[in-house]
Amino acid sequence: FPTWLCSMFDSHAEVAKVARQAFVANFSTDDKRRGVFRHCQVECLDLFTSTLRHSEQSLHDQLGIAVTVPPGDRNAALERQDRYVRVIVAALNGLGELVHICASPAPAPSAGIRTANTSYQPLSTDDLESFFAQGNACGLWLRLASKQPPPVRRAAAECLVRLLQSPACSPSWVSSSSRPAVLNTLADEAVPAGVAAALVCGFAKAGHEACWDGLSAPKALWPQLLSAIRRGAPRDAPFLERLPALLRLLPPSAWAPERGEALLRALLEALQIPRSPAMEAWRAYFDIVLVADEAGAPVSVASRWAPVELYLGTQSFVPSASPSAELATAMVTPLSTALPTATLGALPGVLQGVVAKLLEGRAETGSELLACLETGTKYLAPAFVNAPVSATSWKKWLALLAPLLARPSSSPNDVPTQARQLLARQARSFFLTAASWCVRSDTVAGAAPLLDALGHFLTSDNAAPEHSWAPLDDAELDDALSCLDGGMSEAASRDGTPADLSLLALPLLPL
Repeated sequence: FPTWLCSMFDSHAEVAKVARQAFVANFSTDDKRRGVFRHCQVECLDLFTSTLRHSEQSLHDQLGIAVTVPPGDRNAALERQDRYVRVIVAALNGLGELVHICASPAPAPSAGIRTANTSYQPLSTDDLESFFAQGNACGLWLRLASKQPPPVRRAAAECLVRLLQSPACSPSWVSSSSRPAVLNTLADEAVPAGVAAALVCGFAKAGHEACWDGLSAPKALWPQLLSAIRRGAPRDAPFLERLPALLRLLPPSAWAPERGEALLRALLEALQIPRSPAMEAWRAYFDIVLVADEAGAPVSVASRWAPVELYLGTQSFVPSASPSAELATAMVTPLSTALPTATLGALPGVLQGVVAKLLEGRAETGSELLACLETGTKYLAPAFVNAPVSATSWKKWLALLAPLLARPSSSPNDVPTQARQLLARQARSFFLTAASWCVRSDTVAGAAPLLDALGHFLTSDNAAPEHSWAPLDDAELDDALSCLDGGMSEAASRDGTPADLSLLALPLLPL
């Protein structure tokens, strides 16, 4: 069975397919297949241990294949290397599968079902110790070295992830001496970014704080992590899902304010690539913000709220990744045009869930969001004059203001009170703009998008119940209401526009 198991992980797809089909055909249930692994686990470990000790030459010596390569015969050398890589990769993948199945206790048999595996003992730390012993030729950390062929480095990383996640894992397997090889997988093109992130997480969980002893983060951590984001974020959703856990496992001493900024910039650059996993990337963006807060190294206000500006449709910029000489004096790219439409479309769903979480963190977060929303009104308000369809942006604006309005007020100048004052100013501006639009237009139909936004604005859950924020005793507003009602009634009689649109003004009338 050990050789059969290796064949199931042969790098040649046809060989692996036939081996797996034969295994499934002969052992028809999951219980039977797991039983084979457990029955043969000692023999499998013996084969993997002996195989992983081999160098390319010793493997061919054992197989009885001549190692002499005629001078200049490049094909023969490549054939030998391919044979060695196939054997080592199959052994590494087979070891990972064996540990995945056999390191956990066997489940209790169902009532009335007999099992032959009554004396089964799961793989223990001692059984696997040789793969982590210092200086052992079959050690797995050695297989991550850059001199190893790319398929071997990938298989070693995948195998290590499974071993470090197994119940048999021991802190003795992990040391600071193996840390460089682990962190370098983040920048290794041979190892998928998601696998590299899982490996670093497993390494940090197994080794605890001691595994970070002597770490020089600026040289040995952050360049590799930035490389992982640049290559993983555009395509690798599992990497983005594991990124927050990875960042939380880093030692607090590794963080500095500019570190979070660099991660966010790299993530925004990656998002400019079409068909990137946008939902996972936006979640990762705010997770970076939250982890930086937790580490005591918060990112700048501009970076923290850049997605909010994008959500509202206001302008935002990000430094160009590799500017040309012509752009040396203007190294900015407008995100609103650089990001694909699908990427921007994924942002609302993420913001709805993350804003409340951000507000639970730093005390300054509420006032920062409020300032961002107040700045947004300067971009959005003039748009109604030329583009009434921006009503959608105002609805988005109110959705972000709602969490601030919902918070209990404790003083005359706290954030919830300021949010209600901002809402009152914008409601007043809406009515004045609506009245002006209706009076100047030949038909009231042009004001319909504005009135639609206004109705949503004034009847939202947090605005409508008590209207304590509504401006009262405002002569200019009273005149505007009269103009709006009169203009709409006249238009209705002229071109058939529904007169009940004027009812959108009612929520602001003094109570």
